Amino acid sequence: MKEDFSDFISKDVVSDYVGIINDEYDTKIRTLISRFSEQFKTDFFIIILPDIKDYDPKEILNFFYDSRVKKNHFGILMLILPEQGKVNIEFDKRLRFVIEETKINNIIENHLLASFRKAEREYSEMLKNKENIKNIKSKNISKGIFDTIDGIGKEIMKEYPYLEKRIASEHGNNTLITIRNWLGYVIIVIIGIVIFANIMKKRCPRCHHKMKLVRVATSSGNSFMVYKCPSCGYLRRKNKGKRVKR
Repeated sequence: MKEDFSDFISKDVVSDYVGIINDEYDTKIRTLISRFSEQFKTDFFIIILPDIKDYDPKEILNFFYDSRVKKNHFGILMLILPEQGKVNIEFDKRLRFVIEETKINNIIENHLLASFRKAEREYSEMLKNKENIKNIKSKNISKGIFDTIDGIGKEIMKEYPYLEKRIASEHGNNTLITIRNWLGYVIIVIIGIVIFANIMKKRCPRCHHKMKLVRVATSSGNSFMVYKCPSCGYLRRKNKGKRVKR
């Protein structure tokens, strides 16, 4: 796919490879995107492509999204295929927490797709020859793109405070999860050390043979439980300081 899209490598926020945005709205759209990005810390891209017959628009959308949007930023990428009358949009998953997909679809339908229909009527004769679409510079489509971005921005503006709270909450939850995970690792290591120490306690420090627990009597009439190595005779008290009467 990368080779097939080698002609569409611009990282500009507005990449119009068809040539349908007129000069007046090009400036307006860029200004709106710049303000939008500053307010919401969002990477917003618009890519307008000619007809790509061999690819599903969703595949193209994912390709450009992954190649342009930084992972630590909110991302919105709108893919417009005017010759097919199609619009696909991809949001950062965090933005989906606060924006209803149906609202975004309604904005696209009421502004951008509606502008396609107006342009089709306006340029019906020209569009009979698909090559002419590159020379349209449609004010209708340009305005439709502008109004769509503006509508999405207003939806995010209404819900953005909730998004910030949610992200802060998720960040806190992730921190707690990280702490819990590390505590879990520490506990597992401690348990492992205790088990290992207990195993080694029953091993002779001289020859590493497994020692047996035996009772040893003393001349004073007391006895002790000790670990005794059957190989070298090494003795080690089981409970230091505790004596057991015979």
